[in-house]
Amino acid sequence: MKLHFIQRVPFETLGICLGAQLLAEAIGGKVRPNCYREIGWFPVELTEAAKQSPAFRGFPERFVPFHWHRDTFELPDRAMRTASSKGCRNQAFVYEDHVAGLQFHLEMDGAGIGRMLKNSKDGLVQGPYVQKPEGMAGRTELVSASKTILYTLLDAMERRCSETEHTMFASGKGQIYRTIGD
Repeated sequence: MKLHFIQRVPFETLGICLGAQLLAEAIGGKVRPNCYREIGWFPVELTEAAKQSPAFRGFPERFVPFHWHRDTFELPDRAMRTASSKGCRNQAFVYEDHVAGLQFHLEMDGAGIGRMLKNSKDGLVQGPYVQKPEGMAGRTELVSASKTILYTLLDAMERRCSETEHTMFASGKGQIYRTIGD
């Protein structure tokens, strides 16, 4: 039932962190604890499959997004891994060219990171992929680079909407936008 819905959904779909895990599960994957918590700014590398995906065209081959997760997803059949890191093999995927999942956070800004740190101090246990709070805050150059990559992805999804009859929903600064292809 879930798989049928995702296959027939008439719009571009992007899931971030828990959203990516839910999408992966909806299309037949499994969500499970990752070997490591991944909290902070850590490098991600694109796979060869990402270079073939219109959604990831224009991404740098290696970039440093923000992470805040303990769980990960197993890739379902027909989903393509598009990014991985040392701390988490499945960082991103595409499915059927209109569904994308990102385990990392391109949308995060300094205020959001500050709120997460303030509200989750007890969750910051030591680990190889858990940065100290002072290493996470104030990284404006990484926030800026992440936003550029996010907008590249959203632009690619919007282009696909205009090439097909898909609808796109995207969130920007707390507002929801709906774009319909011509």
